[in-house]
Amino acid sequence: MTGLKSGLLAKVRAGEPTGDARRDALVRFVRTLTQTSGTVAAEELGAIKNAAYTDAQVVDICLAIAVTVFTNVFNRINDTALDFPRVSKLVTMRSPAGGTPLAQLTKLRCLACALPAAIAPASPPCGA
Repeated sequence: MTGLKSGLLAKVRAGEPTGDARRDALVRFVRTLTQTSGTVAAEELGAIKNAAYTDAQVVDICLAIAVTVFTNVFNRINDTALDFPRVSKLVTMRSPAGGTPLAQLTKLRCLACALPAAIAPASPPCGA
């Protein structure tokens, strides 16, 4: 999360209150979406909307989660090298089954750049 100090980021990752009710509602909602299955309870959806998130923002939250999960799966297939420092093991948030870190991201220009050389296009769409 860009712009958050490390202590605040550690609280977010641990699911602890940050002192910002709107941010805390977002953290709770994202944890609910990523750590449970089935239909989201009306109370959970109501809590995020009561924190002044619009329907469009709820869609954006879901899209951000979907893109992150897709990126993680894609990176697992391609063993993508990460180009940023690892987060301390004390604050690394993992999936409920102990799988890959949920917050793992890369700085690829495009997905073609992550393909193994044997199957990568000669000229990736991004022009790299």
